[in-house]
Amino acid sequence: MRTIAEINKAAEHYYFTPQQTGIDNRCRERMIRRCLPYIRPGHVLELGFMDGQWTHHFLAKGCRITVVEGAARNIEFGRSKYANEPRVTLIHSTFEDFASAETFDLIHMGGMLKHLEDPIALLHRSRDWLKPGGILIATTPNARSLHRRVGVYMGLLEDLNGLSATDRNVGNLRHYDLESFRKLLLDGGYSVVEIATAIVKPVSSDKMADWPEDLLDALDQIATELPDYGWYIYAVCRLA
Repeated sequence: MRTIAEINKAAEHYYFTPQQTGIDNRCRERMIRRCLPYIRPGHVLELGFMDGQWTHHFLAKGCRITVVEGAARNIEFGRSKYANEPRVTLIHSTFEDFASAETFDLIHMGGMLKHLEDPIALLHRSRDWLKPGGILIATTPNARSLHRRVGVYMGLLEDLNGLSATDRNVGNLRHYDLESFRKLLLDGGYSVVEIATAIVKPVSSDKMADWPEDLLDALDQIATELPDYGWYIYAVCRLA
């Protein structure tokens, strides 16, 4: 299990960089929009905060949010950002150490399962945190996305499941595709209501930084036609 010190070190490599706050958040926004119809007012457990991109949408939907985040820098940012928002509570903890006697209407696992040594164990534990009828929204980058395929053909990646230097710096242990992510969630004790991808990324983020919104919208529509090539996987689940 990663320590807080290791999480803090990994967080230095991506969070609050121009790439994360710029093109990646713009692309990720299109994935979030696909999940919004499933969100209802209630209490959300958000495992992983980053910069509050999802939190913003939960608040707009009338939710109360409990955030669990391991990176101290992200926690400090969140506490400053939501200092005057009583509906947001931030807890500095690893996901593995977190425990709760309270149950939630929605659990959000945003791009964090790929960091865990035993993601199935956390999924099993999370079942006790979800109210009857509640939902889990889990997301992760797609190992088979178009830009990773391009990277393989260019010799930048060994194969679609390979870890790049950036992956290792930010603490990624693996990547999932649609099939393996579905299997993970099923093995974790959930039934999958919807699983799909959002936005096709033809090239790496740095080459897309100034692409206009209408082009990103078009690439998001293409992900509906070619889901195996989309950048980000999202899954909406219920207790099995």
